[in-house]
Amino acid sequence: CDFKNDNEIINEVEDTGLVKILIKENTDFKNIIITVYDNTGRLIIKEKITDSKTELNIAKLQSGLYFLQLQNGEKIFNRKFIKE
Repeated sequence: CDFKNDNEIINEVEDTGLVKILIKENTDFKNIIITVYDNTGRLIIKEKITDSKTELNIAKLQSGLYFLQLQNGEKIFNRKFIKE
């Protein structure tokens, strides 16, 4: 997966309730799937990424710990975030 380094991929913007995801522009987006799970492992969000800059609206999620996963074929990137 041509994901940028960890600090550039995911940037939670707490004020707006958005999680911003940035991926290198030369990446083939038709195969990247983003999933978000809560701390019990329940699937909350599952979407295909269609652009190098993607925003997930997490404003309606309850406060707590979440796990975000980007998958491109066999390559997987995992990151956790806290919704306040």
